Amino acid sequence: MTDRSPERPQEEPKPSASPTRSRPEPEVEQPAPKRVRSNADDKGRGKRLFGNLLGTLQKFKTEDKSSRVTEAAKRREELSERITKKLQSETALNHDIQETDRELKTLRIATETAEAIWRQKEIALSSRHALLKPTAHFLHTALPLPHPPAFETNLLNPAPIPLSAGPTRDPPVKSDLPPLYFLPKILMPHQDDLIKSQVANIDELISEEVAALAAEREQIRTTAKENKKRMEELSAKLSELRKQVKTSKDKDRDLKGGGTEKSESGLKTDELGRAPREEMMEVDDDKSKEDKSRGDKVKDVRDEKEKGVKIEGDEGDIEVEY
Repeated sequence: MTDRSPERPQEEPKPSASPTRSRPEPEVEQPAPKRVRSNADDKGRGKRLFGNLLGTLQKFKTEDKSSRVTEAAKRREELSERITKKLQSETALNHDIQETDRELKTLRIATETAEAIWRQKEIALSSRHALLKPTAHFLHTALPLPHPPAFETNLLNPAPIPLSAGPTRDPPVKSDLPPLYFLPKILMPHQDDLIKSQVANIDELISEEVAALAAEREQIRTTAKENKKRMEELSAKLSELRKQVKTSKDKDRDLKGGGTEKSESGLKTDELGRAPREEMMEVDDDKSKEDKSRGDKVKDVRDEKEKGVKIEGDEGDIEVEY
């Protein structure tokens, strides 16, 4: 029989006090082996990725182009709306200015014409009354046949006593003699009554015409006062409208000036690099002035150098001296 010694309990290892001994590293799990792909799968996958990338780029390009087209269309539409509104406002403003100016001129012409006609009528009536008053105390022969005058006018009513009507359009006829005024030394009763009735009629006619002329004068004054008041309103309105037009033009000029840039030559240019004609003309004027001043300076320097120059002859005599 074999002697079996009693098993001794295994003693736990004591931790070493020496710092040189390191702890055992934990075991790292090894990754699972990757599946080996074939070259055909890799090529197909690359083609798919490349196709997806191209499709995405094309999509972005199309969206960007459509968005740019949409934004440009919106800007064009907004610009067109602004231009349309501006043109409509300018057209309405110019129409108001024209209508106001036309009404103002019409009122001024009507007022001046009415006053001029009244003055002519007053002068004509004064002349006729000066002829009718002494003529009413005379008798006259038969009236001549009526002939159309050379200048027809409705300025005055026909006189009850024949007066000089001026030249006629038709040639004169010998049988149509002008009236002859006479006053017998001794009047018959019917002649005396005729003269008295003529004087009374002429006095009544003169008083009526003077009253009608005064009433017409008063009416013309009232109308002229109303017209002048209306003309003042129209003048104020016209000046206000013209101020609005000037303000809009100044704004447009400021906007155009704000959008310009200065080029290397110092000219103000627009977005397309074009310089206004006024700027070009100013530059040309400046260049011509500079050239002229430079030429004047050169001439002055040459004159200074030539001062005191002496040209001597062979024997030392002075021939020319500046």
